[in-house]
Amino acid sequence: MRAEWANRIVFLLACIGLFIALYIGIHHYAGVSLPCGAAQSGCDEIAKPKNSMFLGIPIAFYGALAYLGLAIMAFARAVLGPAQSPRLGNAMWLVSALGTAISLGLIVWSVRILDATCVWCLASATTMTVLFLVHTFGMLSSGEGAKSLHYALYMGLLGLSVAAAVGFGSSSVQSLKASTSGEVIRPEGEQAELLKRILGDERHVYGNPDAPITIVEFSDLYCPTCASEHAWLKKQLDGALNGKVRLVLRHFPLQNLHPFARYAAAAAEYVYEKHPDKFWTFVDTFLAAQDEESLIHIQQIAQLVEISPEEMGNALQDPDRLRTLLQPVAKDMTDAASLGVDSTPYFFILLPTEGGGKKVLWATGGMIRDIVEGPEFQAAVRSVG
Repeated sequence: MRAEWANRIVFLLACIGLFIALYIGIHHYAGVSLPCGAAQSGCDEIAKPKNSMFLGIPIAFYGALAYLGLAIMAFARAVLGPAQSPRLGNAMWLVSALGTAISLGLIVWSVRILDATCVWCLASATTMTVLFLVHTFGMLSSGEGAKSLHYALYMGLLGLSVAAAVGFGSSSVQSLKASTSGEVIRPEGEQAELLKRILGDERHVYGNPDAPITIVEFSDLYCPTCASEHAWLKKQLDGALNGKVRLVLRHFPLQNLHPFARYAAAAAEYVYEKHPDKFWTFVDTFLAAQDEESLIHIQQIAQLVEISPEEMGNALQDPDRLRTLLQPVAKDMTDAASLGVDSTPYFFILLPTEGGGKKVLWATGGMIRDIVEGPEFQAAVRSVG
């Protein structure tokens, strides 16, 4: 009886998991933000194609396939009876154990590397884990397939260990790669063109404009990770790095994730054109208040920094005016594409070398912290006084 009830619960959980996985997958495939409430920033970060796709297919769809298989097998066991279908029981255990291992591994990966969590992903991982535990209890309580389950248990524990190791280990590898990769370029010849594409026209510089160390940030004003890393980086520039490091901000709006990011970038250029002294205040305020995506929201940010929301709104809704404001944004995006930028925030760090060259490092997301706090960057800071 316990096995039968456990199987019914497993079927119900598989149906719930199937709904969640399909819901996530459809949103990721369509490039539409999931409604995540207070955790919206984490959901948007995880939803980026490079984070949510495997072999061109949303990872959530693989989970949906696993849930569908579990639901079908649970239904078959309900028809045949648990005692008459031990192989199905073992197959369900292995699928749910593997699903649990992968789910937990992905959660570890998203927290450690992306510094983000998604409530829908957590719900799916919780559903799979509970399903796995309920099915395990049902099999053990009935003595069904005990020998097979005994060996499968070791396999499952091994899978969980591997998933955790991959999650934590990949974080260390990514950080190491970010802090040690780089090449020295000279400000002449073909390399001068590369340096120009990294720096752009240096329209938006924060800090000492003549600082020997430069950090170039490609950013999307609606990107949640951009908000946290930008705030952290500016705090460093206002503190120990003051006068030694400058920040160059460039635009890289992700239209597939944030439909109004292009308007936000245009709004920033409007502020720079009309009130250049308020540019950084506008950017900082915008990144700190990513409440919603709309023209009204953009105008509200303008009002917060004492810029006429009506005049900005008129500029953003005038096709010719908008086209003009987006010209520097388009230049930034063209340079970004040629440099291999595919996500935000994306940083290029230029460290001075002997002979007037620059060593170029790169970092994505939270890896900028590993570089700034790393020995190579800190040695460069000390060398410039």
